[in-house]
Amino acid sequence: MGSRLGEEPRRVVLWPLYFDARRSREEGRRVPKHLA
Repeated sequence: MGSRLGEEPRRVVLWPLYFDARRSREEGRRVPKHLA
């Protein structure tokens, strides 16, 4: 996958909090609990 001239590649940040099964969605978990 190339990028257009003048564009920087899009970066994705995967914070550990997104996958912490001990956290609620309200506290920042972004995946379903059964997948965390």
